[in-house]
Amino acid sequence: MWLVHVIFVVSALSVAWVRFRQLLHPVFVFTTILCVMLSDFIIRGYDDYNLENLWPDVIVEAQTTILFIFAATLCIIHLIPTQKININTTAAERLSKNQAYIFLAGAVFIVGFELFKRYISVNGSFSEMIVQSLQPRGERNWDQAAFNGNALFSLLTSLFPLASIVFSLLILERRGIVRFISIIGFLLAMSVLITNGSRTPVVITLFIFWMLGMLRLKSRSGRIALTAASIAGVAILTSAILLFRSTGFLEVSISDNYEVTYHQDDSYYRAIYAYDVATTSNYNWDAATHFGVILTNPIPRAIWPNKPYLDSYFFGNYKLDYVTTLHVGEMVAIYGPVGMIIPSILCGIFVFMVLRWSYRYCNFSMGIPIYLIWALYCYMSIRSTLNITYFIYLPLGASLVFQLQRRRRKKKELKAFWHSTALAPANQK
Repeated sequence: MWLVHVIFVVSALSVAWVRFRQLLHPVFVFTTILCVMLSDFIIRGYDDYNLENLWPDVIVEAQTTILFIFAATLCIIHLIPTQKININTTAAERLSKNQAYIFLAGAVFIVGFELFKRYISVNGSFSEMIVQSLQPRGERNWDQAAFNGNALFSLLTSLFPLASIVFSLLILERRGIVRFISIIGFLLAMSVLITNGSRTPVVITLFIFWMLGMLRLKSRSGRIALTAASIAGVAILTSAILLFRSTGFLEVSISDNYEVTYHQDDSYYRAIYAYDVATTSNYNWDAATHFGVILTNPIPRAIWPNKPYLDSYFFGNYKLDYVTTLHVGEMVAIYGPVGMIIPSILCGIFVFMVLRWSYRYCNFSMGIPIYLIWALYCYMSIRSTLNITYFIYLPLGASLVFQLQRRRRKKKELKAFWHSTALAPANQK
């Protein structure tokens, strides 16, 4: 089965590339997302504790079913008409001076509010704020407040990666004091993201920084240096997060424990485990409860204190409450080994349609980071359908910023047009 997975990944990526020959095309991006979900198995094989007590026949059956779902989904999305956008990477649209100031103020506000949130969570103790920031994720006072229903804290955590992305844009766009403040803000924002213990925001920030740099840099040596630095940064930082997030950064000796390691995500293994549970258990998740929680998640608990939520009792033996099992793992927990196939394919098509819709941002070079954030959203939604609403705030926030910036620029261009028309000689009107 390992060789089958390798052939599937190579074939799927090759077909998507040959058809569209564009890294940002939604079909290629979506294909990459599915292939990334299989990458941990391709690297580690069957060396995972989730598979230790499973019968080999069940493992192969689960893997075959998952590959069939992925293949069927890809075949269908290839049939959906998706017009290719000719992305101009040489005429990058740059921020004006006033826009840079507005973006900088917004990013500084997000970082400042995050620090203020932490400060008031520890009763105004700066030293305690620093100590708790280096503790394992989930154990800090502000994390506990978010878990207990503080909607503002949860929203700020979701939007925080937007600040690091804005800082990276300003570092490349501007000079002088704006760039200086942006460098400090970027380092501070990345420190917060790293100690938060989630690898995804760190990776997407570095990836967008790399993408924007490739659009701006003209020299080949500069692009090579940026690419090498970005790859090294992703490898080093994600390894550090993976190794230290469960124990914190205070008690671990880096010299004794640190190593660069690859660990994408064990959601694929957990999906296989969920498949095994579905074949041996009479318990299934209630579909109405599962999808009801997705739909009602945007409603703050302060407005609806008894809003439904999913706990370990609901998940049963299928998974722990803080891990993901891919959309296929959730569908098998709801509909069973046979009934999971159609809902899983439909979930995949829905995520692709979101990605296809966001592809329109690539008409503008400034919209490429927004598209990449939506691609991240699609990746997270494949990891778990709960993320359809749990992770929606970052892409919506990024889209709002983009639309406000575009509207402001259009008004400015329209005003300049009417001004030039009014001043034109009569014989030119």
